[in-house]
Amino acid sequence: NNTLVIEAFENGVDIQITDADSTEMASATIALNGFAGDTLLLDPSVAAGTGITVTQVSDTLIELQGLASIDAYQQVINAASIGIDLQNPEFGERQIEVGVTDPDGLTGTGTTTIDVQNNLLTGPGDGSGNDTIIGTAPGDGQSGDDVISGRGGDDTIFGMGGNDFVDGGDGLDTIDVSQPGMNTVIGGPQPDRIVLGPGADVVRITGLSDGADTISFFNASEGDKLDLVELFRDSDITAGNIADYVQTGAISGGISVQVDLDGRGGDARFVDIAYLQNTTGVVAGGDPSSFVIIPGAEPPVS
Repeated sequence: NNTLVIEAFENGVDIQITDADSTEMASATIALNGFAGDTLLLDPSVAAGTGITVTQVSDTLIELQGLASIDAYQQVINAASIGIDLQNPEFGERQIEVGVTDPDGLTGTGTTTIDVQNNLLTGPGDGSGNDTIIGTAPGDGQSGDDVISGRGGDDTIFGMGGNDFVDGGDGLDTIDVSQPGMNTVIGGPQPDRIVLGPGADVVRITGLSDGADTISFFNASEGDKLDLVELFRDSDITAGNIADYVQTGAISGGISVQVDLDGRGGDARFVDIAYLQNTTGVVAGGDPSSFVIIPGAEPPVS
């Protein structure tokens, strides 16, 4: 029999599928029981090369078809996310159900609950919980220039409009600053999901222990930047030798950004720090100087 374990769901899925009889799955469904304006989102490009076909049946139902490995199904399902009406967000619980079917027709399902709350702009309590933070009062994440901290836990943060500073803190966070503005985002330790939007945004990466963040809609042509100043604070990196320290590569569905902190090693020394999806103005193997900030090239403080 299949065993489907939902480990977490914070504006995205994190599942583990185990099946004693098969190493492959034949199909899956992701269903949302939420509020008006809620939408399940899944970019079909994440399934490229897996043999899985993604079908958006409705705003609240996604179907996956095709014989593929359990790892491939987990990869595609875990890329799903929830879209919430940011202009009129509904607070309360959402039910998410994921179902899988193996080649023998055996099925497994798992259901979890998301509680979307109108919290303060810092996570409630000691900050160690899995918080959903949506500022709705004027100046609190709506259209003002806000400072938002998720602190600990696997948080979901919506910056809304304005020029916001968002620090996800520790945990596997989802940070959405897709509304217009010039935002600064720090994902923090562990890999995070960051969604950018119109305006020149800056994603600040402070250490290799932060893990490789997945950044959607990074638009270098519009002025989006990766701030690597803290990473290279004690290095000899310059605009002239930046290619020895920073490089880009092609991955399924996007571009990987990699760094070598000492600038002298071969490819084996490069470490992934970000995965750019739906990106504009960044090409694999291109000049990274157009979209990264290094020591000595920091923008002036206004």
